[in-house]
Amino acid sequence: MIRKQPGSKNQADTPHVNVLLIEDNPGDARLIKEMLADSMSAVFNIELADRLSTGLAHLASGSGSGSGSGDFDVILLDLSLPDSSGINTFIQTFTHAQNVPIVVLTGLYDTELAILAVQKGAQDYLVKGQVNSEIMVRAIRYAIERNKAEAHIKHLNSVLNAIRNVNQLIVTETNRDSLLQKSCDALVDARGYDAVWLGYLADSERFATVAGSGFPDDVSRFRRHVLDGNYPRCIRNALAMKKTVHIRDRLRECGDCFFDDACLGKEAVIVRVTHADRFYGLLAVLLAPGVAVDDEENRLLAEVASDIGIALHNREMKEARGRAENALLESEERFRMMFENMGDAVAVYGAVNEGDDFIFRNFNRSAEKLEHVHREDLLGKSVLDVFSGVVGLGLFDVFQRVWQTGEPEHVPVSFYRGETITGWRENYVYKLPSGELVAIYEDVTERKAAEDALKASEGKLQLIAENMPVMLDAFDNKGNIIVWNSECEKVTGFNSSEIINNPEARKILYPRQYYGNYLRTGLEECGNNFRNLELDIACKDGSVRTILWSNISEKYPIPGWHSWAIGVDITERRKAEEQIKQSLQEKEVLLREIHHRVKNNLQVISSLLNMQARVASDPDTVNALLESYDRINAMALIHTQLYESVNLSEININNFVGRLMGQLFRSRQVDDARITCTTHITNHPLPISIALPTGLIINELLTNALKHAFREERAGTVAVTLTITDDNNVDGGGDGGTVCLTVRDNGVGVPEGFNINESKTLGLRLVKILVEDQLQGTLDIIRDRGTTFNMKFGMRRY
Repeated sequence: MIRKQPGSKNQADTPHVNVLLIEDNPGDARLIKEMLADSMSAVFNIELADRLSTGLAHLASGSGSGSGSGDFDVILLDLSLPDSSGINTFIQTFTHAQNVPIVVLTGLYDTELAILAVQKGAQDYLVKGQVNSEIMVRAIRYAIERNKAEAHIKHLNSVLNAIRNVNQLIVTETNRDSLLQKSCDALVDARGYDAVWLGYLADSERFATVAGSGFPDDVSRFRRHVLDGNYPRCIRNALAMKKTVHIRDRLRECGDCFFDDACLGKEAVIVRVTHADRFYGLLAVLLAPGVAVDDEENRLLAEVASDIGIALHNREMKEARGRAENALLESEERFRMMFENMGDAVAVYGAVNEGDDFIFRNFNRSAEKLEHVHREDLLGKSVLDVFSGVVGLGLFDVFQRVWQTGEPEHVPVSFYRGETITGWRENYVYKLPSGELVAIYEDVTERKAAEDALKASEGKLQLIAENMPVMLDAFDNKGNIIVWNSECEKVTGFNSSEIINNPEARKILYPRQYYGNYLRTGLEECGNNFRNLELDIACKDGSVRTILWSNISEKYPIPGWHSWAIGVDITERRKAEEQIKQSLQEKEVLLREIHHRVKNNLQVISSLLNMQARVASDPDTVNALLESYDRINAMALIHTQLYESVNLSEININNFVGRLMGQLFRSRQVDDARITCTTHITNHPLPISIALPTGLIINELLTNALKHAFREERAGTVAVTLTITDDNNVDGGGDGGTVCLTVRDNGVGVPEGFNINESKTLGLRLVKILVEDQLQGTLDIIRDRGTTFNMKFGMRRY
């Protein structure tokens, strides 16, 4: 290479040429130096070697400012040297310096040797003694220029070879990843790059795959980092700048990069792979040491990247076409399956003579089954020849209109009569973009018969609904009334034309807003299954009637009716019930008043008896008056409880016994610290017919115990127990269970041989009468550490 170097002022722009002169003759060497020194076109820096081995050593170590054989621009070689001679001298030199032009300069005038040297790679062959300074300089200059031209041609050949190899791959490789990998391999093989990477993007920032060729360890490391999203600065710049990235100064441009050790002393180029405004990925190239990127290299890489972009684009288009074709095939298959398996009959026709006739193009299975024919027997035949009834049906005119206008038409249910087949048919006719007609139809004979039967049934149902002696209404699924029978008209005064399908009907019948909300909420809760729902309905004359509605439409659905209900006008019955309730309330008030008055009268009598007892002097009279006083108070207590009770026919016996014992202890002035009374009473109401004699019995037995059982200030207890059982083991026990009443004391007890039937005291005789005669029960007296009275009687109601 001819270099321009700074020097003296007049040599500032003069090129410098480094020459390796291999010459063993000092005289010849001095002469050659003088000839080159006389040249004004260049400054020749000459390195002399007097032996071949010395010259080869200079080539290996580099004696110039650089290193290696690349520091010499030209070699002047003598073929007759002490350690080598002839063509072998040239061959050894050429082997060690293939990129440096060699000019053979020898004293041998041998034409064959000259031709052989040129054939082996020599740029020129000069004979000593036949050259001067001008010839020498011109030979050197031509040798250098020819060598550069050959190198350029070689470079272009490798470029073309690389492009050819990549283009072959683009044509032959169908797999994307294989195309990327083999393209990397082809560039390394053809251009001698240290490493090549091709990255395919999943999106604008992430790589889907990275292929590489060159040093295996470096390729694998680079690929792993990039796929993990750990991009070198050069990759980030190429993604962001939308242009080729050329790296010359590694330290300045790369900084701290995980890949800086692999790039040491090398240039790198990163090219964007694009086509048709689509960014596919990046092509990264790491050149060999000492190799610079020139315009040819840039054009090569740009062309390769463009070709790969075209290949990726074509593959995308091919894949898209493949997907579209597959989708079309699937769609056609779905259409075919749908066509063949449709429940409706489908016939496809082609027009003949501008719509004068129509021939069969296709016929599906349902149509075959419906018409009792095989499609093979119809295809290509005229519809008029096969189904002559289409004219009478009006279907043929529809075919002609649809074929001419392209507008689909619906042929309503009509009766078809052919030569062999009759029935009700419904047709839909369409025109396809291809110009063919499609008729979709079905045999609705059975449906027509069902509809006729349904209409007849609906007529009967309507007749029944109209003549029912109760109100009947029905609703559709939007809440509109669709049935309003004559009884509804009679009760409300609104005729069916005012109510049926009137969206305001509910507001008319139930005008009060709060009542309408109540009605809507109630129906939502009940659904279509409720009974005896009372609703007030507004009538046309302004009156309000109470209707008892029952809806059983879920249990008994009627086609066409979403919901239906029957109603009974209970307005008069409701008024009568109100009158009865009012009368019962009046009677209840009267009964309470009677009980109150009876209680008051009994208390007056008891007060009179008490007053009489206070003024009486005879002890027997006083006792008789006090016993009567207690009996009347017992009866008054029952009437007091009835008056105070919610139920006027029953009293709580537990509460009664407690209050009765309190009255007796107070009237008898009993010391409750000396005599205690316990009760075990079932919390069960007793009817007045049972409660009154029961109260008198308990009164008499408690009075008897307090009076006779604890003489001489004797202490003791009195216990009253009352239970009710379900068993009716007492004769005449009745249907309300059995009352078991026990009054027990631990006093002195009744005398030996006591017989209540022979008792002369009124109280015990009264007990016997009440238990056995009035209550139809039994009475047992037990004398064991006191006296126990056991009584059982039925809960008979009188």
